[in-house]
Amino acid sequence: PKGASSKGIPVKVTLVVHQYLPHWYAGTEVLTHNMAQELGRRGHSVRLIAGEPVSPEVYGTRPLVWEDQYDGLPVLRMDYNRYCWSDPIQPDYSCPPHEVAVEEELRRHSPDVVHVTHCLGVSAGIFSVIRKLGFPLVFTATDFWFLCPTFRLKRWDNRLCSGPDPAAIECFRCLWSHYKGRAGLARWSLERSPALLIRAAFLLGRLLPAVPRLRVLRSLPQRESRMLA
Repeated sequence: PKGASSKGIPVKVTLVVHQYLPHWYAGTEVLTHNMAQELGRRGHSVRLIAGEPVSPEVYGTRPLVWEDQYDGLPVLRMDYNRYCWSDPIQPDYSCPPHEVAVEEELRRHSPDVVHVTHCLGVSAGIFSVIRKLGFPLVFTATDFWFLCPTFRLKRWDNRLCSGPDPAAIECFRCLWSHYKGRAGLARWSLERSPALLIRAAFLLGRLLPAVPRLRVLRSLPQRESRMLA
């Protein structure tokens, strides 16, 4: 209710964070926990909604959403749910199962205010859910995730970035810089393979410049490779 906290009236607050203690304890998680503790100390009722990253081995062995407690605070946890999506990035920004779970949680407890500190892995779509339900919303930006998929607004060459360009070309370069370590490991593995069968010449043309030490067992003539392409 408007002005409730300034008059000492207890307020029901739901905090939303991308992941939460005890397994995750970086800056945003600690900030959210400190806020929850301080709100509770002041007599307010606090609940949390948090994502919970899981490994492929664990995914599917427990419910998508479950109730938990940490340090006396009730927490609704949700699996990041990446392993049932063909695009593992999509649930960060649009994850209907999480949005349904958030809507059910908010309808059930009807908070006076919802305070979001991060929604990576929970779904950016929860903002539409909160707005649809008519709950007052507070958002604290703790990094640049809404502008930058690497969180930092720092380019691949370590220069500061002012945000995505219209075509997002620099964004692709930055994302590539994050994955080039994996690409390097893949090249290392290829170079140490006894021999490779390359069925199409266009593949050979791409691989050889990147992995010059590649040992090719056989490549098909260009005419045949065009038929395979």
